[in-house]
Amino acid sequence: MLELRRKILHICTGLIISALIYLGLLKPWMLIVIILLGFILSLISARIKLPFISYMLEMFDRKERIPGKGALTFIIGITLVWILFYESLDIALASIMILTFGDAFSSIFSRYLGRIKHPFSDFKLLEGTIAGVIAGVLSAVLFVSFLEAVTGSLIAMTIEAVGIRLGERIIDDNITIPLSAGLSIFALRIFLG
Repeated sequence: MLELRRKILHICTGLIISALIYLGLLKPWMLIVIILLGFILSLISARIKLPFISYMLEMFDRKERIPGKGALTFIIGITLVWILFYESLDIALASIMILTFGDAFSSIFSRYLGRIKHPFSDFKLLEGTIAGVIAGVLSAVLFVSFLEAVTGSLIAMTIEAVGIRLGERIIDDNITIPLSAGLSIFALRIFLG
């Protein structure tokens, strides 16, 4: 039930941030401030119980070494793709949608319906990746062409399944999904002219 709660929050947060960006009510510097405040609250929460923050961590956090790590990396991924594609807002928003829906549906389908081991991963399930690609395409197509949505979603969700390593650590998929989606859509635009 924790994972389902987390993914519902993931979707709601992604939709709210996307709407605020689309409407011009949110700027990258605001998300950077939120990230910095989040890190401070994470450090404090590791030592002291803060009323509302402790409740949110209890309801939605996986109890990792860094409290609220998933939420922080989610906002970091959105911020990075938005800054990188600030002049191409459609690419940024499509990438955020792929993160918001592709990642959530991948996780939900893997957990509750997954049976087939992913051919490129020892710990992911194929049904999750397929569901993530479909959800990513259906949400990204609101901002980019169908071909761009398919390309971005397929590449991002494949990278999510395989994982990108930096030394011994796998880079969090909340960062790799939007970046790989945005970069692949951008590369496709250059390729097709």
